[in-house]
Amino acid sequence: MYVYLVVLMLNGLYSVQAPNMVFPDKDTCERVRAINTKKLRDKSPTPNAKYYAICVQIPKDIDA
Repeated sequence: MYVYLVVLMLNGLYSVQAPNMVFPDKDTCERVRAINTKKLRDKSPTPNAKYYAICVQIPKDIDA
């Protein structure tokens, strides 16, 4: 399972966002990331705004 995580950065401030969903595999997560990356680029508030987007695997046994 994977989660999609985005860090938005602007003027020394940041915001961490993640949709409230889990993806069954990395390919599905990466497809969502690609779509969202285009939206982030197209709607950037300023040329200085930056973002970091990644799909992160959730361990099968989170207690391990």
